[in-house]
Amino acid sequence: MASPHSSTCSSPSSFRLQSDSVQRWLDDLRHMTEVECMCVLQAKPLGVDEEELLVSSGGAWPARSNLQTLLRRALVVSTELGRMFSRVEKGRWQRTHSTATRAESHLRSLLQQYTTGRGVSPELLQYEKILLEKSQELTSITERCVQSEDQSFLKSSRESIHQILTDLSQDFSAMIDLALANEIRVLVEQVECSSQPETVDGAISSLLSLTQDGPQLCSIIAQ
Repeated sequence: MASPHSSTCSSPSSFRLQSDSVQRWLDDLRHMTEVECMCVLQAKPLGVDEEELLVSSGGAWPARSNLQTLLRRALVVSTELGRMFSRVEKGRWQRTHSTATRAESHLRSLLQQYTTGRGVSPELLQYEKILLEKSQELTSITERCVQSEDQSFLKSSRESIHQILTDLSQDFSAMIDLALANEIRVLVEQVECSSQPETVDGAISSLLSLTQDGPQLCSIIAQ
């Protein structure tokens, strides 16, 4: 007599594949949450409460807060762009299009939040224009891919999307570096120009904390 569980039990190979997929997802999730948690933790003031730092630092906390917010939102956009690379290669057009739509939305939100109410350099405005144009192009071309079954069109579109994604990722990285440099410059100027010891101390503390976010920020601070 057949076992009552024989019709529902997965084969060892299929179970192993499911386990491997779950483990890969858990590994990816761990790295993503570690980065996000690190950003959140480092956005907290060291040794003083937030109100005290706002008053005593003469503006150092807002600059650092802007920078940490920018880093977290940039991580979201970069994650979506990375997913698109993978989904395009696998020909998952519906998921590629939904990811492109989310990436464009996150990018627009980041740019709007960062540029609203502040003086923005012509170089940053130029990056903003380029990034919005390329993200719109991605959304449009992936939508056409969802609606098409023409394999030659999909093949050529895959190559086009890959190139647009590469250019968009590079331009986005350059724009973020420029924006980070602007925020860090505020802290450096407080160190160099302020006559108030509390302001200098707050700015230095913020700069030292930011060096814990990796070599990219260390390089920008040094420059």
